[in-house]
Amino acid sequence: MKILREESYQSTPSLWPGEEEVQSPDGRADPWVKKDSVVIQLQDSGPYNNRLVVKLKDGSETIEQYQFEVLSDEYRICRPEGEDLPIIILHYVAEFGYYVEGSENGPWGQYEYLIDAAGRFQKRAQQASSPITNYFFSIVSSHVELLCVKLASESKLNDEKYDLEALEQETEADSTEEAEFIHGMTELEKLPLSENTKIPEQLKQFGLTPEIVRPNEGLHGVDVSIYYEEHHNTIAVVVTLPWGMKYFKFDGEVDGKCTLELTGREELPGTFIEEYLKNDANVEVMNIPRVRASDTNVEMLRNCRMLLDNIRETEGIKNSSSMDWLETTELTINLSEMFLSLQESVGEERFLQVLDNVLSERADDIRVDNIVEASFEQFETIVVLLGSAARQLDDDEKQEASAYIERKNLDEVDTNAISIKEYTEYLAKKL
Repeated sequence: MKILREESYQSTPSLWPGEEEVQSPDGRADPWVKKDSVVIQLQDSGPYNNRLVVKLKDGSETIEQYQFEVLSDEYRICRPEGEDLPIIILHYVAEFGYYVEGSENGPWGQYEYLIDAAGRFQKRAQQASSPITNYFFSIVSSHVELLCVKLASESKLNDEKYDLEALEQETEADSTEEAEFIHGMTELEKLPLSENTKIPEQLKQFGLTPEIVRPNEGLHGVDVSIYYEEHHNTIAVVVTLPWGMKYFKFDGEVDGKCTLELTGREELPGTFIEEYLKNDANVEVMNIPRVRASDTNVEMLRNCRMLLDNIRETEGIKNSSSMDWLETTELTINLSEMFLSLQESVGEERFLQVLDNVLSERADDIRVDNIVEASFEQFETIVVLLGSAARQLDDDEKQEASAYIERKNLDEVDTNAISIKEYTEYLAKKL
């Protein structure tokens, strides 16, 4: 056995329960309460998997030991071996740079943020006064919603025992796409969602609610533990569910603000954990990329793009179909941001007037007042027509739009020439 890496940590008593909370059946305190350091070793245990060994030390004596199988060196995921693991051990494993996975799961914090983003885009589309805003936000909502379902389905599809054909037979679906959707919804139903998560109407119709849907298990099946280490201003949150375990670490203090520390992976906690921290410890998390109700239209799109960037960095995307859909969603967001920024710059009424003139000349069945009813198959046509409308603006408006786009750091656009036509046609071809 070869030790690849070893780190020692001073124990943090404020993170550990007191003796009165951990009495063994014979009345004595469990041995892991009495310790003065924690030693973690990454061991080479064979040709396929390494192992983490956590030793609780009292001086030079090891008084307790826990082992973890390393499931992925690339993503630093490990799984505990044996039972009766004190959940505070996860805090030290995270300090070592590894993430403890309880069972097969995708990055469900991201799933909740995606669900919430899709719902907020849908709601903003319904409230929009501009048909263009309504149209683009409806498109973005649908893309984000489907992306979430596709990613959720991967948590089981990535298991070597499952593939799409087997899933199609298992669900008795008419197609692999339908089977993927059914399984994705099944996975999403397992998640602890906040009561304030904006669930899109279609997912509601398929039964997605904040209540965890599992036999004999409601929200009482979720246990959240919060530990605060005052000396280092560290808040550790451990979430245990009947089928898995998650750990998140925050830098900050109780009754204040904190930031999420990414412990070896890019996984996000989700609105459920954010609100638990707010309600239980009066802690506000500041650095989460997510779509918020207070965002402007353009801010919503940019925050959604940041969320997609984060998801790309997790282990959740291994299926080429999901990656293709994520890239398509990003392109749709880029287009939406560009045209909504342009509309905001020159004024909604003026932009819609120019667009309607172009539609009257070049489109048979699409007008400003019915553009929200256009099918996705017509998306490429609408993109090109919007580019044509942008070219119809006068020089002063183009200059103002150019300054606005440059000020907003829309790097995708040539701000010297407002080359929207070339950009939109390029994106339309990719779509």
